[in-house]
Amino acid sequence: MARTAGNVLLVAALVGAWGCESKTSEAPQVATESRRAVLAHTDGLVGKALSDFVTAAQTLESSVLAWQSDPSKLGQAQQAFHAAMDTWQQVEVVQVGPLAAMGVSPGAADQRDFIYSWPLTNPCRIDQATANAEYTDLSGAAVNIRGLDALEYLLFVDGTGNACPENSTLNSSGQWEALGPSEVEARRADFAAAVAADLVANAKAAQGGHSDFSPGFVDGDSPFSSQREAMNALTTAMFYLAQEVKDMKVAPPIGVADCASATCPEAIESRFAGRSLRNVRINLETFRAVFVADDTTGFDALLAEAGGVQTANDIVGEVDAALAILAQLQRDFPEAIEPDAAQLELLFQHLRSLSTLLKTEFITLLDLDLPAKAEGDND
Repeated sequence: MARTAGNVLLVAALVGAWGCESKTSEAPQVATESRRAVLAHTDGLVGKALSDFVTAAQTLESSVLAWQSDPSKLGQAQQAFHAAMDTWQQVEVVQVGPLAAMGVSPGAADQRDFIYSWPLTNPCRIDQATANAEYTDLSGAAVNIRGLDALEYLLFVDGTGNACPENSTLNSSGQWEALGPSEVEARRADFAAAVAADLVANAKAAQGGHSDFSPGFVDGDSPFSSQREAMNALTTAMFYLAQEVKDMKVAPPIGVADCASATCPEAIESRFAGRSLRNVRINLETFRAVFVADDTTGFDALLAEAGGVQTANDIVGEVDAALAILAQLQRDFPEAIEPDAAQLELLFQHLRSLSTLLKTEFITLLDLDLPAKAEGDND
């Protein structure tokens, strides 16, 4: 979206003011009840998404168990996976409280990684665990052989080969070859059943953790020292769109960043289920649902109170423009990388403009702190 000269001047003025003024404990431009309404609105979205995910995870477990007994039911298990991942991609954008990474915000407990550990996904490690039957007890297992990303590989991987290098012990020792195709398929089904059961347990734990965290989040109470600190935690979560989506889900595959060649298809988020851009679409839709609240106060109304109507409009405009591009794309990664290169580049540009708005006008107008993970991003 084109930025006017007035917008540019506003950004410069705001950034200059931000750089030379200390932040107050409460922003004078915005009413306390308005900020609480934003927190309550988001809390409701997170609570519903987690409740829906528990249901989806239970359906997925049932479908995987059916596949374990009857290989012809793989397609049903794959459909159940897509339904569960659709719901989880909503949660990805609002990782607050126990879902957040330790040290990022108050109440964080790393619960997210036990459900979806991307980008720590490691197909070779899953194959090693398959060969060694390490899936009989996942309670203390590393996150890269658990959760939705492990299930994606087990449900969608093509063939009975493995993802490890030829010189790995798994291959050089003949261990994988000795299993044979039928045993590999049987073990993958057993592994998937164990992962699905573990997923349900962790989904319920995440739902319970959020229920305990919810009152303090909405009221800016324990584990938070103030309402502003709770708002900062929410803002950090929402920067998922500026960091993980822009810099990890879109930029590397199309060769814009963190890619040593023209494109890097190996960096694709959903390499096996083929739903990378579907995930991005859901991430954007969820961000929009958090930002714009129809029946209560959203960030758009909060910005209006702070004199930032144009900023709110610009943010929504960038999100809608990105969603419009995704709606036009008929292919997902990796097939889309070359034929849809121009549209994917434009998608990245809208995400970059959105990131700039969040790091400058949004943060400054609402008197919030720039998340640590965004400080080194120069886009």
